[in-house]
Amino acid sequence: MSKAVTPRKCSECGKRRMPAKRSNGKASTKCKECFGGQFWLSEFGRWFAEAAKRQSPASMPIDENDIEGIHALWKERKEATGFTKGDGQLKPAYEYHISHRDPAKGDGFQGRFTTANLIIATAKANKMAYNDEPIDHGFRVYTDKKPFGTAAKVREWCGGQYDLTGIVRDLGLKKYVSKKKSNADINPDFLPQGKPPQTMLEQQLRRFKGGSTDPWRHTISNANDSFTSALVYGIGLGSGELDESYEGTKERREEDF
Repeated sequence: MSKAVTPRKCSECGKRRMPAKRSNGKASTKCKECFGGQFWLSEFGRWFAEAAKRQSPASMPIDENDIEGIHALWKERKEATGFTKGDGQLKPAYEYHISHRDPAKGDGFQGRFTTANLIIATAKANKMAYNDEPIDHGFRVYTDKKPFGTAAKVREWCGGQYDLTGIVRDLGLKKYVSKKKSNADINPDFLPQGKPPQTMLEQQLRRFKGGSTDPWRHTISNANDSFTSALVYGIGLGSGELDESYEGTKERREEDF
C-alpha cells in the first residue's frame, strides 16, 4: 500500500506545501509551485502563468505539445510587434494579443487554453470580440471549476501535471533577464519592423484548414473588423481545424533571439 503524500517543507521556497510528483511517480523535494522553476523563470513561463489565470484545471492545455504550440504563437506575436523610435523613446510598432476564439470566460463555460482555440489578433479586435460567444468553435469546457485567479495557483497546479523540465529542455528556455539599454544607443534602422495587421491576418488564417481572406475579397473591410469576425464567427478560418502542414514561425530555441 502506497504511503500517503503529506505536506512537507519545500527545498526551494521553504514553505510547508504538498510536494510535486516526478515523472517516475515519486514525490519531489520541491512543492508544486516551485517544481519546474526554470520554466517559470523564463519570459514565456512568466507570460504563461499570467495568461492562464482565467482558466481552471478543466480548461488548461491538453499536454506538453500543446504548451509548445502556444509557445510558437507567443514567439510569433513577439516578432510581429516590432518597434519604432520617436522622441527618443521606443514604442511597439503594432499591438497584438493572443486571443481566444471560444472566450476563456463564457456563459457557463470556459474556452480551453489550447493552440487551436487561439489566434494572434490586433488588440483592438480582441477588445471588440471580448466574451462575444454566438458560435461554438468546439473548445468550450462546461465546468463548475473556478478559474485559478492567480499566477501562483497556475504554477502550483501545472507543477503536478506537465513535464515542465522537459519543455524547458525542448525549447531551450532561459531565465528572463531584463535588458536595460539606453534608447539613445539604439539605431532605429536596426529595430525589428514587425508585421502589419493585414499580413498577420493572412498568416493566422492559413493556420487553419481552408483558411483564407477570400470572404473579404469583394468587400471593404479593415484588418480589425476581419480579425473580429474571424474570432467571433469563424469567418475565414475554413474548417476551423489546425492545418498540420502550416509551418508558420519556425520553432526556434529562445536563445536564438
